[in-house]
Amino acid sequence: MDLTKVLGSYSEYQKFMKGEEPIAQFKENGKKNIEYLGYNSNFYKRAKNISRLSLTIFKEYFLTMITTYHYFPEINPHFIKAMESSHELKQVYELGSRFLVPSKNCLSEDESQRSVPLKLIDPKLKKHLFVNEENEKVLNLSDKDGMCRGMSEWFIYLYLNTYKDFKNRESHIIAIANLFKKGSPVEGVLSQKFYRVSNFYTPLAMESIYTLSIFDLPHTKTNAIKSLKLLPNGIYKTSHDVRNANPHAAVLIKLSDKCVYFWDPNIGLIKEDGKNIENRIIKYHENICRNKLSRLDLTKIDNVMNDNFFAIVLEKYPHIFTFKGSKFSRYNPLNWINNTLHFMHLIATYGVYCVFFPVLFVFYFLKVFFEDQKFTKSFHDLLDDAKKQMRAVFLPAFFRYSEKMKEY
Repeated sequence: MDLTKVLGSYSEYQKFMKGEEPIAQFKENGKKNIEYLGYNSNFYKRAKNISRLSLTIFKEYFLTMITTYHYFPEINPHFIKAMESSHELKQVYELGSRFLVPSKNCLSEDESQRSVPLKLIDPKLKKHLFVNEENEKVLNLSDKDGMCRGMSEWFIYLYLNTYKDFKNRESHIIAIANLFKKGSPVEGVLSQKFYRVSNFYTPLAMESIYTLSIFDLPHTKTNAIKSLKLLPNGIYKTSHDVRNANPHAAVLIKLSDKCVYFWDPNIGLIKEDGKNIENRIIKYHENICRNKLSRLDLTKIDNVMNDNFFAIVLEKYPHIFTFKGSKFSRYNPLNWINNTLHFMHLIATYGVYCVFFPVLFVFYFLKVFFEDQKFTKSFHDLLDDAKKQMRAVFLPAFFRYSEKMKEY
Protein backbone atom coordinates (compact mmCIF):
# COMPACT_ATOMS: atom_id res chain seq x y z
CA MET A 1 0.00 0.00 0.00
CA ASP A 2 1.54 3.27 -1.21
CA LEU A 3 0.33 6.20 0.90
CA THR A 4 1.71 8.69 -1.63
CA LYS A 5 -0.72 7.30 -4.20
CA VAL A 6 -3.61 7.25 -1.69
CA LEU A 7 -3.11 10.84 -0.57
CA GLY A 8 -2.26 12.08 -4.04
CA SER A 9 -5.86 11.71 -5.19
CA TYR A 10 -9.06 12.69 -3.35
CA SER A 11 -10.98 9.82 -4.98
CA GLU A 12 -8.24 7.30 -4.12
CA TYR A 13 -8.37 8.46 -0.50
CA GLN A 14 -12.16 7.98 -0.39
CA LYS A 15 -11.81 4.51 -1.89
CA PHE A 16 -9.05 3.52 0.54
CA MET A 17 -11.00 4.73 3.59
CA LYS A 18 -13.91 2.41 2.78
CA GLY A 19 -11.79 -0.25 4.49
CA GLU A 20 -12.89 -3.00 2.10
CA GLU A 21 -9.92 -5.25 2.89
CA PRO A 22 -10.13 -5.30 6.74
CA ILE A 23 -13.94 -5.46 6.63
CA ALA A 24 -13.84 -8.45 4.26
CA GLN A 25 -11.37 -10.19 6.59
CA PHE A 26 -13.57 -9.61 9.64
CA LYS A 27 -16.65 -10.86 7.78
CA GLU A 28 -14.81 -14.02 6.72
CA ASN A 29 -13.62 -14.71 10.27
CA GLY A 30 -17.14 -14.14 11.57
CA LYS A 31 -18.59 -16.69 9.17
CA LYS A 32 -15.93 -19.21 10.25
CA ASN A 33 -17.03 -18.69 13.88
CA ILE A 34 -13.45 -18.00 14.95
CA GLU A 35 -13.49 -17.38 18.70
CA TYR A 36 -11.36 -14.55 20.02
CA LEU A 37 -10.46 -14.60 23.73
CA GLY A 38 -9.08 -11.88 25.96
CA TYR A 39 -5.31 -12.08 26.36
CA ASN A 40 -5.80 -12.08 30.14
CA SER A 41 -8.78 -14.46 30.26
CA ASN A 42 -7.41 -17.12 32.67
CA PHE A 43 -4.79 -17.60 35.40
CA TYR A 44 -2.20 -19.12 33.04
CA LYS A 45 -2.43 -16.22 30.56
CA ARG A 46 -2.33 -13.67 33.36
CA ALA A 47 0.79 -15.25 34.93
CA LYS A 48 2.44 -15.40 31.50
CA ASN A 49 1.69 -11.73 30.81
CA ILE A 50 2.97 -10.63 34.23
CA SER A 51 6.22 -12.56 33.69
CA ARG A 52 6.68 -11.22 30.15
CA LEU A 53 6.01 -7.60 31.11
CA SER A 54 8.21 -7.77 34.24
CA LEU A 55 11.16 -9.10 32.21
CA THR A 56 10.60 -6.42 29.55
CA ILE A 57 10.60 -3.64 32.17
CA PHE A 58 13.83 -4.94 33.75
CA LYS A 59 15.57 -5.35 30.37
CA GLU A 60 14.51 -1.96 28.99
CA TYR A 61 15.44 -0.08 32.19
CA PHE A 62 18.85 -1.76 32.12
CA LEU A 63 19.34 -0.77 28.46
CA THR A 64 18.25 2.77 29.36
CA MET A 65 21.01 3.06 31.94
CA ILE A 66 23.82 1.84 29.66
CA THR A 67 22.91 3.91 26.61
CA THR A 68 24.76 7.17 26.01
CA TYR A 69 21.66 9.36 26.14
CA HIS A 70 20.05 7.97 29.30
CA TYR A 71 20.07 11.52 30.68
CA PHE A 72 17.23 12.28 28.26
CA PRO A 73 14.69 9.53 29.02
CA GLU A 74 11.85 11.23 27.12
CA ILE A 75 13.67 10.44 23.82
CA ASN A 76 15.21 7.13 24.86
CA PRO A 77 13.31 4.29 23.07
CA HIS A 78 14.22 1.81 25.82
CA PHE A 79 12.84 4.06 28.55
CA ILE A 80 9.65 4.65 26.52
CA LYS A 81 9.15 0.91 26.06
CA ALA A 82 9.76 0.29 29.77
CA MET A 83 7.11 2.88 30.68
CA GLU A 84 4.61 1.35 28.22
CA SER A 85 5.18 -2.09 29.73
CA SER A 86 4.79 -0.68 33.26
CA HIS A 87 1.49 0.91 32.24
CA GLU A 88 0.24 -2.38 30.75
CA LEU A 89 1.38 -4.38 33.81
CA LYS A 90 -0.61 -2.03 36.04
CA GLN A 91 -3.78 -2.78 34.04
CA VAL A 92 -3.14 -6.54 34.25
CA TYR A 93 -2.80 -6.34 38.06
CA GLU A 94 -5.74 -4.00 38.69
CA LEU A 95 -8.29 -5.30 36.17
CA GLY A 96 -7.45 -9.00 35.98
CA SER A 97 -9.65 -10.92 33.52
CA ARG A 98 -11.66 -7.73 32.77
CA PHE A 99 -8.66 -6.43 30.84
CA LEU A 100 -9.20 -8.10 27.46
CA VAL A 101 -6.80 -6.44 24.97
CA PRO A 102 -4.08 -3.77 25.37
CA SER A 103 -3.76 -0.81 22.98
CA LYS A 104 -1.18 1.79 21.93
CA ASN A 105 -2.19 5.35 21.04
CA CYS A 106 0.13 5.79 18.05
CA LEU A 107 0.72 4.52 14.55
CA SER A 108 1.08 0.73 14.49
CA GLU A 109 4.56 -0.76 14.62
CA ASP A 110 3.63 -2.80 11.53
CA GLU A 111 3.15 0.30 9.36
CA SER A 112 6.30 0.95 7.34
CA GLN A 113 5.45 4.35 5.79
CA ARG A 114 5.34 6.96 8.55
CA SER A 115 5.37 10.25 6.61
CA VAL A 116 4.31 11.74 3.27
CA PRO A 117 5.67 14.90 1.58
CA LEU A 118 3.01 17.57 1.90
CA LYS A 119 3.47 18.74 -1.70
CA LEU A 120 2.34 15.31 -2.97
CA ILE A 121 -1.07 15.48 -1.21
CA ASP A 122 -4.12 16.40 -3.29
CA PRO A 123 -4.94 20.11 -2.62
CA LYS A 124 -8.63 19.22 -2.21
CA LEU A 125 -7.68 16.75 0.51
CA LYS A 126 -5.11 19.07 2.08
CA LYS A 127 -7.88 21.55 2.93
CA HIS A 128 -9.27 19.04 5.43
CA LEU A 129 -6.11 18.69 7.49
CA PHE A 130 -7.30 18.75 11.10
CA VAL A 131 -4.17 20.53 12.30
CA ASN A 132 -2.71 23.36 10.26
CA GLU A 133 0.51 21.88 8.91
CA GLU A 134 0.95 24.20 5.93
CA ASN A 135 4.39 25.29 7.15
CA GLU A 136 5.64 21.71 7.39
CA LYS A 137 7.36 19.91 4.54
CA VAL A 138 5.98 16.46 5.38
CA LEU A 139 2.83 15.03 6.92
CA ASN A 140 4.07 13.13 9.97
CA LEU A 141 1.94 10.10 10.85
CA SER A 142 3.83 9.35 14.08
CA ASP A 143 2.82 12.33 16.19
CA LYS A 144 3.45 12.09 19.93
CA ASP A 145 0.14 13.82 20.68
CA GLY A 146 -1.76 10.58 19.99
CA MET A 147 -4.49 9.51 17.61
CA CYS A 148 -7.38 8.90 20.00
CA ARG A 149 -10.17 10.50 17.93
CA GLY A 150 -9.12 8.88 14.65
CA MET A 151 -8.57 5.49 16.27
CA SER A 152 -11.98 5.65 17.96
CA GLU A 153 -13.70 6.56 14.70
CA TRP A 154 -12.02 3.67 12.85
CA PHE A 155 -12.91 1.24 15.67
CA ILE A 156 -16.57 2.30 15.47
CA TYR A 157 -16.59 2.14 11.65
CA LEU A 158 -15.27 -1.43 11.64
CA TYR A 159 -17.72 -2.44 14.38
CA LEU A 160 -20.77 -1.10 12.54
CA ASN A 161 -19.76 -2.80 9.28
CA THR A 162 -19.09 -6.24 10.75
CA TYR A 163 -21.13 -6.89 13.93
CA LYS A 164 -23.89 -8.70 12.02
CA ASP A 165 -21.39 -11.33 10.85
CA PHE A 166 -20.45 -12.49 14.37
CA LYS A 167 -22.66 -14.64 16.56
CA ASN A 168 -20.54 -13.94 19.66
CA ARG A 169 -20.53 -10.20 20.44
CA GLU A 170 -17.57 -10.34 22.82
CA SER A 171 -15.49 -12.29 20.31
CA HIS A 172 -16.31 -9.64 17.69
CA ILE A 173 -15.29 -6.73 19.92
CA ILE A 174 -12.04 -8.47 20.90
CA ALA A 175 -11.26 -9.15 17.22
CA ILE A 176 -11.49 -5.43 16.41
CA ALA A 177 -9.51 -4.42 19.52
CA ASN A 178 -6.73 -6.82 18.46
CA LEU A 179 -6.23 -4.67 15.36
CA PHE A 180 -5.01 -1.82 17.64
CA LYS A 181 -2.83 -3.99 19.88
CA LYS A 182 0.45 -2.67 18.45
CA GLY A 183 -0.99 0.74 17.60
CA SER A 184 -3.42 2.18 15.07
CA PRO A 185 -3.76 0.99 11.49
CA VAL A 186 -2.99 3.80 9.05
CA GLU A 187 -6.73 4.38 8.45
CA GLY A 188 -7.17 5.48 12.08
CA VAL A 189 -4.27 7.93 11.77
CA LEU A 190 -5.68 9.37 8.52
CA SER A 191 -9.08 9.80 10.23
CA GLN A 192 -7.27 11.88 12.84
CA LYS A 193 -5.33 13.95 10.32
CA PHE A 194 -8.09 14.65 7.81
CA TYR A 195 -11.22 15.85 9.60
CA ARG A 196 -14.71 14.92 8.34
CA VAL A 197 -13.62 13.96 4.85
CA SER A 198 -13.69 10.13 4.83
CA ASN A 199 -16.72 7.94 4.26
CA PHE A 200 -17.42 7.91 8.00
CA TYR A 201 -16.97 10.36 10.85
CA THR A 202 -18.64 10.72 14.23
CA PRO A 203 -21.31 13.44 14.29
CA LEU A 204 -21.43 16.46 16.56
CA ALA A 205 -24.05 16.54 19.32
CA MET A 206 -26.54 18.55 17.23
CA GLU A 207 -26.13 16.08 14.33
CA SER A 208 -26.45 12.92 16.40
CA ILE A 209 -29.26 10.43 16.88
CA TYR A 210 -28.53 10.56 20.64
CA THR A 211 -25.91 12.34 22.77
CA LEU A 212 -25.59 12.60 26.54
CA SER A 213 -23.46 15.59 27.59
CA ILE A 214 -22.50 15.85 31.27
CA PHE A 215 -20.78 19.01 32.48
CA ASP A 216 -18.92 19.81 35.69
CA LEU A 217 -18.02 16.33 36.84
CA PRO A 218 -17.41 15.25 39.58
CA HIS A 219 -19.84 17.81 41.07
CA THR A 220 -22.74 16.43 38.99
CA LYS A 221 -21.86 12.78 39.64
CA THR A 222 -25.14 11.78 41.34
CA ASN A 223 -27.36 13.00 38.51
CA ALA A 224 -24.84 11.75 35.93
CA ILE A 225 -25.26 8.20 37.24
CA LYS A 226 -29.06 8.53 36.98
CA SER A 227 -28.70 9.70 33.36
CA LEU A 228 -26.31 6.87 32.46
CA LYS A 229 -28.83 4.30 33.70
CA LEU A 230 -31.15 5.49 30.90
CA LEU A 231 -28.44 5.26 28.22
CA PRO A 232 -29.78 3.25 25.24
CA ASN A 233 -27.90 0.13 24.11
CA GLY A 234 -25.45 0.71 21.28
CA ILE A 235 -21.95 1.94 20.44
CA TYR A 236 -20.81 5.41 21.54
CA LYS A 237 -17.85 7.65 20.93
CA THR A 238 -16.98 9.16 24.29
CA SER A 239 -15.22 12.49 24.77
CA HIS A 240 -13.43 13.33 28.03
CA ASP A 241 -12.76 17.05 28.24
CA VAL A 242 -10.91 19.05 30.90
CA ARG A 243 -11.01 22.84 30.73
CA ASN A 244 -8.21 24.38 28.66
CA ALA A 245 -6.95 20.98 27.48
CA ASN A 246 -7.38 18.77 24.43
CA PRO A 247 -10.26 16.29 24.86
CA HIS A 248 -9.59 12.55 24.89
CA ALA A 249 -11.73 10.19 22.77
CA ALA A 250 -12.65 6.57 23.48
CA VAL A 251 -15.39 4.03 22.68
CA LEU A 252 -18.16 2.60 24.85
CA ILE A 253 -20.33 -0.35 23.78
CA LYS A 254 -23.42 -1.04 25.86
CA LEU A 255 -24.91 -4.47 25.14
CA SER A 256 -27.28 -4.45 28.12
CA ASP A 257 -27.82 -2.82 31.52
CA LYS A 258 -25.35 -5.31 32.98
CA CYS A 259 -22.70 -5.54 30.25
CA VAL A 260 -20.53 -2.71 28.91
CA TYR A 261 -17.23 -2.69 27.01
CA PHE A 262 -14.94 0.31 27.24
CA TRP A 263 -12.11 0.74 24.73
CA ASP A 264 -9.55 3.44 25.45
CA PRO A 265 -6.74 3.93 22.87
CA ASN A 266 -4.35 4.63 25.77
CA ILE A 267 -5.26 1.45 27.69
CA GLY A 268 -7.15 -1.10 25.62
CA LEU A 269 -10.39 -3.06 25.90
CA ILE A 270 -12.06 -3.47 29.31
CA LYS A 271 -15.21 -5.42 30.12
CA GLU A 272 -17.56 -4.33 32.90
CA ASP A 273 -20.51 -6.47 33.92
CA GLY A 274 -22.79 -6.84 36.91
CA LYS A 275 -24.24 -4.05 39.03
CA ASN A 276 -23.24 -0.38 39.34
CA ILE A 277 -21.77 -0.20 35.83
CA GLU A 278 -22.63 3.51 35.69
CA ASN A 279 -20.38 4.21 38.70
CA ARG A 280 -17.49 2.49 36.93
CA ILE A 281 -18.05 4.51 33.74
CA ILE A 282 -17.78 7.70 35.82
CA LYS A 283 -14.71 6.28 37.56
CA TYR A 284 -12.98 5.69 34.21
CA HIS A 285 -13.79 9.25 33.20
CA GLU A 286 -12.43 10.64 36.46
CA ASN A 287 -9.20 8.64 36.02
CA ILE A 288 -8.76 9.96 32.47
CA CYS A 289 -9.37 13.55 33.61
CA ARG A 290 -7.42 13.05 36.85
CA ASN A 291 -10.41 14.09 38.96
CA LYS A 292 -10.37 17.62 37.55
CA LEU A 293 -13.52 19.59 36.68
CA SER A 294 -14.52 18.04 33.37
CA ARG A 295 -17.14 17.20 30.74
CA LEU A 296 -18.19 13.76 29.50
CA ASP A 297 -19.95 13.35 26.13
CA LEU A 298 -21.38 10.06 24.87
CA THR A 299 -22.48 10.20 21.23
CA LYS A 300 -24.42 7.19 19.91
CA ILE A 301 -23.56 5.97 16.42
CA ASP A 302 -26.08 3.67 14.74
CA ASN A 303 -25.02 3.80 11.07
CA VAL A 304 -22.22 4.94 8.78
CA MET A 305 -24.32 7.30 6.66
CA ASN A 306 -23.99 10.54 8.65
CA ASP A 307 -27.60 11.45 7.83
CA ASN A 308 -28.88 12.73 11.19
CA PHE A 309 -28.95 16.41 12.07
CA PHE A 310 -30.71 19.12 14.09
CA ALA A 311 -31.27 17.10 17.27
CA ILE A 312 -33.56 18.54 19.95
CA VAL A 313 -31.76 19.28 23.22
CA LEU A 314 -33.23 18.77 26.70
CA GLU A 315 -31.85 19.50 30.17
CA LYS A 316 -33.35 16.99 32.60
CA TYR A 317 -30.80 17.73 35.34
CA PRO A 318 -28.73 20.90 35.86
CA HIS A 319 -25.68 20.88 33.54
CA ILE A 320 -26.68 17.50 32.01
CA PHE A 321 -28.03 17.64 28.45
CA THR A 322 -29.48 15.04 26.09
CA PHE A 323 -29.70 15.42 22.31
CA LYS A 324 -32.29 13.33 20.48
CA GLY A 325 -32.20 13.43 16.69
CA SER A 326 -34.67 12.34 14.05
CA LYS A 327 -34.25 8.88 12.51
CA PHE A 328 -35.48 10.19 9.17
CA SER A 329 -33.09 10.72 6.29
CA ARG A 330 -32.04 14.34 5.91
CA TYR A 331 -33.87 14.37 2.55
CA ASN A 332 -37.14 13.14 4.04
CA PRO A 333 -39.79 15.94 3.97
CA LEU A 334 -41.09 14.88 7.40
CA ASN A 335 -37.64 15.51 8.82
CA TRP A 336 -37.55 18.98 7.22
CA ILE A 337 -40.95 19.85 8.77
CA ASN A 338 -39.80 18.57 12.18
CA ASN A 339 -36.61 20.66 12.08
CA THR A 340 -38.46 23.77 10.85
CA LEU A 341 -40.93 23.57 13.75
CA HIS A 342 -38.06 23.05 16.16
CA PHE A 343 -36.27 26.22 14.99
CA MET A 344 -39.52 28.22 15.07
CA HIS A 345 -39.93 27.12 18.68
CA LEU A 346 -36.38 28.25 19.53
CA ILE A 347 -36.84 31.64 17.84
CA ALA A 348 -40.19 32.23 19.58
CA THR A 349 -38.80 31.25 22.98
CA TYR A 350 -35.68 33.35 22.61
CA GLY A 351 -37.75 36.29 21.31
CA VAL A 352 -40.02 36.24 24.36
CA TYR A 353 -36.94 36.05 26.56
CA CYS A 354 -35.46 39.19 24.93
CA VAL A 355 -38.70 41.20 25.07
CA PHE A 356 -39.33 40.55 28.76
CA PHE A 357 -35.67 40.62 29.76
CA PRO A 358 -35.79 43.98 31.68
CA VAL A 359 -38.85 43.01 33.74
CA LEU A 360 -37.50 39.55 34.50
CA PHE A 361 -34.10 40.91 35.45
CA VAL A 362 -35.57 43.41 37.94
CA PHE A 363 -37.71 40.64 39.44
CA TYR A 364 -34.74 38.28 39.96
CA PHE A 365 -32.51 41.08 41.23
CA LEU A 366 -35.04 41.90 43.93
CA LYS A 367 -35.39 38.20 44.69
CA VAL A 368 -31.66 37.65 45.35
CA PHE A 369 -31.44 41.01 47.17
CA PHE A 370 -34.06 40.02 49.76
CA GLU A 371 -32.65 36.47 50.01
CA ASP A 372 -29.35 38.00 51.19
CA GLN A 373 -30.67 38.90 54.64
CA LYS A 374 -27.24 39.69 56.09
CA PHE A 375 -26.34 41.95 53.14
CA THR A 376 -22.99 40.20 52.64
CA LYS A 377 -23.00 40.31 48.81
CA SER A 378 -21.75 43.18 46.71
CA PHE A 379 -23.87 44.82 44.04
CA HIS A 380 -21.85 43.01 41.36
CA ASP A 381 -22.45 39.62 43.04
CA LEU A 382 -26.19 40.33 43.23
CA LEU A 383 -26.26 41.09 39.50
CA ASP A 384 -24.43 37.84 38.71
CA ASP A 385 -26.76 35.78 40.90
CA ALA A 386 -29.84 37.35 39.34
CA LYS A 387 -28.51 36.65 35.85
CA LYS A 388 -27.70 33.00 36.66
CA GLN A 389 -31.10 32.31 38.24
CA MET A 390 -32.96 33.90 35.35
CA ARG A 391 -30.97 31.96 32.76
CA ALA A 392 -31.55 28.69 34.56
CA VAL A 393 -35.32 29.15 34.33
CA PHE A 394 -35.97 30.97 31.07
CA LEU A 395 -33.04 30.38 28.73
CA PRO A 396 -33.76 27.48 26.32
CA ALA A 397 -31.69 24.34 26.89
CA PHE A 398 -29.74 24.77 23.65
CA PHE A 399 -28.48 28.20 24.71
CA ARG A 400 -27.66 26.97 28.20
CA TYR A 401 -25.66 24.17 26.55
CA SER A 402 -23.84 26.75 24.40
CA GLU A 403 -23.03 28.79 27.50
CA LYS A 404 -21.52 25.74 29.20
CA MET A 405 -19.52 24.82 26.09
CA LYS A 406 -17.78 28.21 26.23
CA GLU A 407 -16.28 27.16 29.57
CA TYR A 408 -14.45 24.18 28.04
